Amino acid sequence: MTFYRCSIATVCLIVVTTAAFSAARAQNLDVGLSTLSQHAKSFMPEASAPGMHSQIAKISSTDKDLIPGRFDEQDRVLVHVLLDGQKSIDEVGRQIDSLNGAVLDRNSTYRHGVLAAYVPTDQLENIAGVFGVRALVMEHQPVKRAGKFSSQSREVLHTDVLNQQGLSGDGITIGVLSDSFNTAQ
Repeated sequence: MTFYRCSIATVCLIVVTTAAFSAARAQNLDVGLSTLSQHAKSFMPEASAPGMHSQIAKISSTDKDLIPGRFDEQDRVLVHVLLDGQKSIDEVGRQIDSLNGAVLDRNSTYRHGVLAAYVPTDQLENIAGVFGVRALVMEHQPVKRAGKFSSQSREVLHTDVLNQQGLSGDGITIGVLSDSFNTAQ
């Protein structure tokens, strides 16, 4: 009987601890933003407190290399704030601005609305908890693959083999006909 009571107490403790931990972390942050938020909390204890903080959490260059986000000169991360339609896009934008964020653009026609904003990493969970916010998604660094050839068709069509044989396509005109252009009613 003692073992039974002890195991029930252990299970209850695990459930309560897990629930408390889950409630402490915002569930609507993507993985990269969650990592940045936890990093900010570990180096800046006041990051867990709601409201504006006295300073913005700094991100080391090592962390910036590991997390492929886009950061401004104040170490704020560029995010897309997806709205759930329960609050206007302007109201959510004002709240982001009040937490040291900088709204760059708004699109009210995409689903319930989306904002692009630079957000301090210590404010990620606070912004994720704003009424009307469905999710925060980090915008990643653009991948640049431009070089001598600007399309992937070179590899698909194996034109590099033809180029090595001296065939370059100079003097050839190609026309493309499509019956799908401008067919929308």
